[in-house]
Amino acid sequence: MSRGLKITLIVILVLIAVIFIVLAVMTRGIALDIVQHPLAERPEMEETPTDYGMDFEVVSTTTEDGLALYGWFMPGDNGATIMIQHGSPGGRQDGLYEAQLLNQAGYSVLLGSFRAHDECDGELISFGHYEQRDLRAWHIYLINRDDLDHTRIGLFGESMGGGTSILIILLSLNP
Repeated sequence: MSRGLKITLIVILVLIAVIFIVLAVMTRGIALDIVQHPLAERPEMEETPTDYGMDFEVVSTTTEDGLALYGWFMPGDNGATIMIQHGSPGGRQDGLYEAQLLNQAGYSVLLGSFRAHDECDGELISFGHYEQRDLRAWHIYLINRDDLDHTRIGLFGESMGGGTSILIILLSLNP
């Protein structure tokens, strides 16, 4: 192999290595921006159930790992309750339209936020892994209410909320 060809191959390999390192650093930064969600960077809630004509209670619960979660509970009159779970980086206000439709049909609705969303504790979004704890905490909250039929609790999720709902159901079927 000629000396010129060796130098060309070395230069190409060094360029590929530099490109790989630059892309890895950029990707890491983007990934950290996606999973880290400090309170100061979260969007403000611009709407509440009142804006949709619903009566509601501000509610809270605590996860098994000690994080405080906050939500809204809209009482219904048919005994059934639907937990609406938002996507990321959204929050409980993202489910207000669906909550209004379900509440008008007689369902109680819980719009509970996940960790690292809204005003909730936590700054790390795990896209379902730790958020399963949040769903369990909200479910326990509902079971502890005396005004609900505990056998008629359903889940409705969007994006990460849908995926987390599926995870928790599948894991409860296959412990």
